[in-house]
Amino acid sequence: MISGKFGEVKRCVERNTGGHFAAKFVPIASAEDRQSIQNEIAIMNKLRHPRLIQLYDAYAYKDEVVMVLELITGGELFERIIDESFDLNETRCIRFMSEILQGVEYIHAQGVIHLDLKVSV
Repeated sequence: MISGKFGEVKRCVERNTGGHFAAKFVPIASAEDRQSIQNEIAIMNKLRHPRLIQLYDAYAYKDEVVMVLELITGGELFERIIDESFDLNETRCIRFMSEILQGVEYIHAQGVIHLDLKVSV
């Protein structure tokens, strides 16, 4: 599906239920990497909000951690916005900003600061 600075994300299917999820494969090159991903998992486990991607499980395997996440389809918001055929009117803009800010407000209320918010890829 997507590769980035902090790993690769692939679509996966749970065999027993047929449920679709995203599997984020995060390489672990050092003890610092392992601690960082463990911290991320601990934070994600305590955050439950409809505007946040949910973590369902995590597995350590050799030199990587696999995080099983809620699957969000539809692509990147930024890609949709810059698409010339997409009508970004004021109402849509307000809705997008409101939904993003609801999630940010929630994590801040939980004492968490998101350090990777960005407007583009």
